[in-house]
Amino acid sequence: KYFLLREKLVSLLPERAIINGPQDLSATNPRRAPQTLSFSIPGLPASVAVEALSAKGFCVSSGSACHSASPKPNETLMQMKAGRERALSALRVSFNPTNTTEEIEALIKALHEVIAKFAS
Repeated sequence: KYFLLREKLVSLLPERAIINGPQDLSATNPRRAPQTLSFSIPGLPASVAVEALSAKGFCVSSGSACHSASPKPNETLMQMKAGRERALSALRVSFNPTNTTEEIEALIKALHEVIAKFAS
């Protein structure tokens, strides 16, 4: 189920979104956790996106789980030489067994609204 939710999210991400981590999104890739997806929206600071999406009822985070409250660039992305802007705009979505495709669609709708309002 996680793979299907992640696949749905990836298929609906805005064109400007950049997937972070291994580009192989297949369910058999051992380097990808099936229940999470990290992506960046260049021009949209993650701190702004997290707050705006939270106000719309969505729980997303920036960076990794152990550093999600940090205002600093995502350290992993910086080590991958992804660039400061990409690292500062990294969002992480985690899925749970009760999530639905309708919730993914609602998240994407909200994300488009946040981009339109706050992204440069």
